[in-house]
Amino acid sequence: MANLTENPASWESGVYQIETTDPVLGGVPNVGTGAGMSNIPHLQLANRTAFLKKVIDDAGLGASAVPLVTLNAAAARLTGSYRFASTDANTPASGVAGTLEVIAASANAVNQTAMDSASTRMWTRFWNGTVWSAWSEIWRTTGVAESLGTTGWQRLPSGLILQWGSVSQAGQSTTTRSLPVAFNSAVFSVTASKGTPVSLTNELSVGISATTTQYTISNSSTGTAAQGILWMALGS
Repeated sequence: MANLTENPASWESGVYQIETTDPVLGGVPNVGTGAGMSNIPHLQLANRTAFLKKVIDDAGLGASAVPLVTLNAAAARLTGSYRFASTDANTPASGVAGTLEVIAASANAVNQTAMDSASTRMWTRFWNGTVWSAWSEIWRTTGVAESLGTTGWQRLPSGLILQWGSVSQAGQSTTTRSLPVAFNSAVFSVTASKGTPVSLTNELSVGISATTTQYTISNSSTGTAAQGILWMALGS
């Protein structure tokens, strides 16, 4: 007993309705000649099913491993789920391999979202029909995105890290302390201000500097009494 030979190449526009005048004929169906009349609608339905399965398979949906694509290739502008290699010339960051989600509104409007398979970093870019935009990082964490408290930090989706705290600093002294979390690459700004009232005769004069791992506070007030100081640092 033979099976129908399916053709997933194109979508069947309709399914033939067997009429009361049609003879009951088995065998290989042929729409043009009417051969195998009873099997024509079965084949058309089978072709539709095969076509849909091919679309799903090509998009990598439900697969144990999604298809590997070259990021700038035409195939990577088709809606679907893919993966890319760290050796691709157009990875969002050097040495990154990961998965890729593509949504195509049209041939001239395509969004790619890339996710690092070794971390939680995420990037996006846009195809306008001619060129790709530069990759833009939209999320980055190291597993924990914040530590909230009197002294703490917050990592934003852009990669910007905010850090803050309060310390007690003796007058006429300088102390270096560790930041709550190390900045990845740079310190953009660091500020300090008095956190407790001081007398006019013992006015607080505070200085602060920072590296990616530490901050240094100097209290240059005329007295030696400890005073509260609030600080904040921004970096990435």
